[in-house]
Amino acid sequence: MDEKDEILKKYIENIENCQNILNELKGQHKNNKYTVEDQIGKNSKVCFIFSCPGREELIHGKLCQGDTGENLNKILEILNVDRPTIFESKVKEEYDILNSTNIVHFNELDHKTEGDKNEINKHKQQLKKYLENNNNLEYVILCGNNAQTVKDVFKDKKIICSRHLGFQSINQIKTDISGKDINEIVYPKAIDRTKARLEVVAEDIIRHILKEMIKNFSSESNVINKMNKKYNLQKRIVKLKSKINKKIKFIIIKKYGVIKGKSKTKYKKMTCKIKRFRVK
Repeated sequence: MDEKDEILKKYIENIENCQNILNELKGQHKNNKYTVEDQIGKNSKVCFIFSCPGREELIHGKLCQGDTGENLNKILEILNVDRPTIFESKVKEEYDILNSTNIVHFNELDHKTEGDKNEINKHKQQLKKYLENNNNLEYVILCGNNAQTVKDVFKDKKIICSRHLGFQSINQIKTDISGKDINEIVYPKAIDRTKARLEVVAEDIIRHILKEMIKNFSSESNVINKMNKKYNLQKRIVKLKSKINKKIKFIIIKKYGVIKGKSKTKYKKMTCKIKRFRVK
């Protein structure tokens, strides 16, 4: 047997070993499902929700690994620069990351890439507990269609629906933030094409945040207007200002003398003092 045959034999043996390990995993998964728990306890203003753990998450024992995790970090770099008060860190480890189900799914394991309704409904109880324990949470970013199945749990928060951050979803983006086609002519390198697509995702998240801010501002304005109509706040404020201004005028005149009979320069000084202290 020559050297090439020995290399080929070892390669076949490795494949067989991998297949045996995979078969063992499949057998165990049928009886006792593999799970990867949510990454919580960061008490962040923002949390990210994905669909379910996959192969990379099973290997590392953590959520949002592999390409999805790398893409999330790149998006966070953009969001941190644009909205540092909301996205306080550039790294995913500083945020709460959850899934619609904690049960692992990928094609080689069980021919599935998403959790079913029963799994998701069961996991909703854990998401509700998380919500009770995180008082700091303001924004919930749902990444992908399956993540949106738990939208009802976070109905009292500002919800932002985004696409999944895996390449299967990201590569569907055809134009960059300036409207140019993302192709090999405009972006010769694959890394630059990915960057352009991730900028689109980040821009979309920022736009949704601004919409939520405007919505919140308009609702607060409506409350103020209703209060104003009910209690005549505007008239009360005008009366109060008038009383304060009269009081200020009285105090200044008392201190500097009555305006009557004073020279023009003193009169000007007096009126300037009254205007300076006047409530607008």
